[in-house]
Amino acid sequence: MMAGQSHPDFLGAPSARSYRELLDIGSLSRPYFHEDSKQADSTALQYSLGSSCYINELAPELLATTFLHVLDPMAAPHWELFIWPSATLKSTRKLIKLKQVCRYWREICVNTPSLSNTVHDFRGSNSSIIQEVIKCGTISLNVCVDRYFPSPVTLPLFKSGGWRIHNLHLYFPEDRSFAFRLTAQPNNHGLAHESLEPLELQHIHLCTDFPASALEHFTVSSSAIEGGPFYPTLFQDHAPQLKTLALRSSTWLPANMFISLTHLYICLSFKRIRHVQPLRNSVWVLPRLLIFMAGCPNLEVVSLWNIFSAWTVLDGIPSITLRRLERLEIGGAHQDVIKWLLKHITIPADFAAVRISNVVCTSGGSELKVLLPLLPSIDPGTMHVRQTSNGLSVSITDSSSSIGVETVRSNPEAEIWTPTVWALWHLEGVQELYLIGTHEVVIEFFAGIYELLKQLPLLSTLVYRDSAPPNLLFEYLSPPVNTTPNGPPCPHLSTLRICIPEGTTLDFPKLVAFTETRARAGHPLHRVTLEFESHASDLHAEVEVLGTYVEFVELREYDTTSASMSLPVPATCTLTSDATGQLWGT
Repeated sequence: MMAGQSHPDFLGAPSARSYRELLDIGSLSRPYFHEDSKQADSTALQYSLGSSCYINELAPELLATTFLHVLDPMAAPHWELFIWPSATLKSTRKLIKLKQVCRYWREICVNTPSLSNTVHDFRGSNSSIIQEVIKCGTISLNVCVDRYFPSPVTLPLFKSGGWRIHNLHLYFPEDRSFAFRLTAQPNNHGLAHESLEPLELQHIHLCTDFPASALEHFTVSSSAIEGGPFYPTLFQDHAPQLKTLALRSSTWLPANMFISLTHLYICLSFKRIRHVQPLRNSVWVLPRLLIFMAGCPNLEVVSLWNIFSAWTVLDGIPSITLRRLERLEIGGAHQDVIKWLLKHITIPADFAAVRISNVVCTSGGSELKVLLPLLPSIDPGTMHVRQTSNGLSVSITDSSSSIGVETVRSNPEAEIWTPTVWALWHLEGVQELYLIGTHEVVIEFFAGIYELLKQLPLLSTLVYRDSAPPNLLFEYLSPPVNTTPNGPPCPHLSTLRICIPEGTTLDFPKLVAFTETRARAGHPLHRVTLEFESHASDLHAEVEVLGTYVEFVELREYDTTSASMSLPVPATCTLTSDATGQLWGT
């Protein structure tokens, strides 16, 4: 039951108000709760303490269902968590205790696991709320620790109730100077002594020193740790159900073998580590990453971002085979690291998607010439070329798999690109091509469209969307002006779809001339679809002329949904690898 819908029969008493009125009285219009400040913002919170509170006429079960719909997940960086409902609502008018709104509130919280299963431990958190959650001894728990050391209330939970933890999220403060301080702790004689480990490792040890028999999701967002690399053993080497692991800004790797792990996300901090040599030397080495991944034989999704290594890349390191791997993404890494990883991670033939992101390219596209042949080989039927703000994103797909490469230009002003670089892929079977640009994608050096079209003999459908008119595209697809027997590129092209964004004018005479030239050369178009911002009333004559050479001419009103030109990739390729990951295959 979603907030805002009427409810027919739950309130059968003659004096009962409509469900819509109860929404206004009870402020059930999606308030956003914050357990840390015990308050929630709601612009629609408008009721008076002096009024009768008809929300109490609703059964707790109905209210529980309602609250499930109106509670949002916790905001970043604490996403994917339901939070303990606050004891107080905050409005622009006044603060009102929820017990004055609903006498069932505590009963609902205690008896509804999705509402009362999260421990959010941070500086200033309410210990009584945490205790109430822990008392519910039969429900699984989400635990988020957003401080260096767990609070005295939370710490015993790991020892006594670690078996209940389903999700565990550890976040470190971002103050790097504080992160590397040694803590002064009293010893048995009352004297202070310096701890031997950085705070991050102490934190990780305190929060993972228990057998986690029910743990399925584990996230760590930590600072770089000097003196490493470190390879700690987590959860007393017992986390048999762990399915997802996310390590953000982490210079350490677990020593565990996670048999059930299916999703792995690792991101090194680009800002904090990359240009600091002592920290670079503290990062785990690439062979150790392979060892860890080999100990997770059921990995299906692997996302590696900003991976670098102070270790010298050497030959002779054995590769690993992840037989269940479906999606692999490598982004923000140097080409040598990408090359090494692609050579040492054997991708199964039935993979779903491989994506290489943020490849910094220099003049000549030498980086692409090295990387493209290392990617898995498929027989694509669809190709997608899309301009980005600083480069180009190119994807190819077959019926079940997708390969994508996203490039970044190092110096756009001085680039001279090899126009046939994408011909390193086997593109002979491509039947659909999407050209999506922001300004003249046809002459984009990364794309090399003129030479690319010559590599697509079976192309039958072409979709074009750009702020620049497609005049140059018409020239590329027209037969040569000389009398040689060579026909036009893409001889099987039959469908052309052109989206005309706002402020762009289509040159109809050039379009008509193009279709006429193709028809006279024996390669006519079967269908032309034109999408405008709005239907123009003065195009009937042009369409009639165009219909002389094209069997079907279609005019559509321009809409952002169709103009976005999302690549039709397999469903498994459109999933994200992580809450912060990029879309696959787009």
